[in-house]
Amino acid sequence: LGFIYSLCSALIQKISEYSDNNEALGNLKAVVDDLSTEYKVIILKSIAQHFGNRVQRKVIMDSPFHDHWTEVQPYLKRD
Repeated sequence: LGFIYSLCSALIQKISEYSDNNEALGNLKAVVDDLSTEYKVIILKSIAQHFGNRVQRKVIMDSPFHDHWTEVQPYLKRD
């Protein structure tokens, strides 16, 4: 279990780092594709909460991760 959380943490960092590179994001998405929905929620919620609007928009709306965002939205608590 600790391994998965470490993987999620590394993915969050890399996704934010490569937010302007859709090719790199596509490669990272391939890893996220194999995770369960609960880990996708952790990753995308962390990006939405902890990174600036530009990164959020690039990753959530304008990248290959948009499909995952659509999948996890029902699980996100509205503040």
